[in-house]
Amino acid sequence: MRIVNKRGVMIDSLIELVGIKAGVALDEDRLTAILESGFDQKAQNAFILGGPQHWWQGDRDEMVFVRAEEIEFDFLFALRYLGAIPDLQDTTRMTAEFARNHASDYNVDPRNLAAVYQLAMKVQVELLRDSNEEDPGSRERVPFADDPDFVKLKREFARRDIMNFDPPEDREWDGKIPLNDLFESEAIPASTTGESYFDQRFIDYLAAQPQDLTSIKWRQFEYLTAEYFKRNGYDVTVGRGRKDGGVDIFATKLNEIVGPDLVVIQCRRYGDDQTVGVEGVKAFWATVNDAGATRGLIATTSRLTRGARSYCNARRYRLTPIEGDSVNNWLREMANS
Repeated sequence: MRIVNKRGVMIDSLIELVGIKAGVALDEDRLTAILESGFDQKAQNAFILGGPQHWWQGDRDEMVFVRAEEIEFDFLFALRYLGAIPDLQDTTRMTAEFARNHASDYNVDPRNLAAVYQLAMKVQVELLRDSNEEDPGSRERVPFADDPDFVKLKREFARRDIMNFDPPEDREWDGKIPLNDLFESEAIPASTTGESYFDQRFIDYLAAQPQDLTSIKWRQFEYLTAEYFKRNGYDVTVGRGRKDGGVDIFATKLNEIVGPDLVVIQCRRYGDDQTVGVEGVKAFWATVNDAGATRGLIATTSRLTRGARSYCNARRYRLTPIEGDSVNNWLREMANS
């Protein structure tokens, strides 16, 4: 089946649908950059009659003819790129996998491909039922309706079904957050609660695209670091961002055995070609002592020079470097998928 429409309409529709399912607002430039990055993978792994095309390139008013399976792949690729889903499995394969894995649970011989296929069709019909039908109790009861795995499948199916425009059921819908804010804004996203510093959708995105960590706004990196300590039981205060005396974050936790733990944290959002030098580390060490802190922590998206790392090692337990790979571990720890 081919989808026929103006290029601009198709781009805008995909932006809207991805935004609903991922909770992330994209502009056209960022969406097309995402789709371009996935084109080779689409060409290698998706069966598309006539071959895939860069359908998003060209005049917005030009009519384009695109296979439905190609649009579905691009939709799923964008969701995975944003960290909203962990893989590119489409709804057909999800349904077939459920039927194969649960065939024996419903008296179907898993070696009988025709019977497994029939079960898969029943599963798909149930997944596609209108949840707003007036009397759902009047329809025939399917044996797997209360299966926890089916309930989980139904939620994930709705997220990945390109014809379903409802928000995901696994979280409260609170609108879309602009992805560009991660790279351009110094403000905490308005969607975060009073107890949070960094939006979960940004965490999921960076966990999926860790190479972008070095490009986010420096202030967002401070919020990310604050969020990690907040989730690990610390009371966190983020500094003013400028003229903060070398301390970006104060993190405290009460330890009933050894007393309060005060961690002062300096954040360095650097590019891959930048390093944290020993002179900066020495200056921060003086700040740690002046603050009477239990320990100091230097968090950077890049890495320390050998001399800076040696200086920290000589003050082990009181001066700790957290370099790029460790920050990526934070993201994986906090990510949903």
